[in-house]
Amino acid sequence: HMSLRDAGAATSAFVGDEAEPIAGSKVECTPTFRHFVGGLLAHATDITLCLATTVNSYKRFQEDTFAPTAIAWSYYGDRCAIYLFGEGAVVPYKVVYLIMHLLGAGVVGAAGISLVWDLGDIALGIVILPNLIALVLLSGKIKELTDDYFERKPWKTSGKV
Repeated sequence: HMSLRDAGAATSAFVGDEAEPIAGSKVECTPTFRHFVGGLLAHATDITLCLATTVNSYKRFQEDTFAPTAIAWSYYGDRCAIYLFGEGAVVPYKVVYLIMHLLGAGVVGAAGISLVWDLGDIALGIVILPNLIALVLLSGKIKELTDDYFERKPWKTSGKV
């Protein structure tokens, strides 16, 4: 169940004076509701990352279809929550994570804008910067470890790469 409140009128934004019947149905809803659901449908692939957080969740997908690879975002987030706040922070983190994605998609649809997703893309782009800096700073160590690995040739003795 989801609802969206109109803060100014303190009423539901999904029903009310602007509600119109859905064709072939006795149900009435506002244009805001239609756009909210449209946003959820338009971003269903992205929302799947939040709702299907295990590998087994993707077994229902058919061959030659796309199953998102960024599923690890939720996992990385809850690992960070544990690091920062302890084990008790995982469930609250996952609840907030899910709510923000569902509301974000719905609000995007209701507002008819892509600002929420654009800001997310910008944030992900910014996250690349510290990773690139770390790669440059650690490149000497990475080369040293890689050279050592290939000099030792551990796959010849263990049979594993």
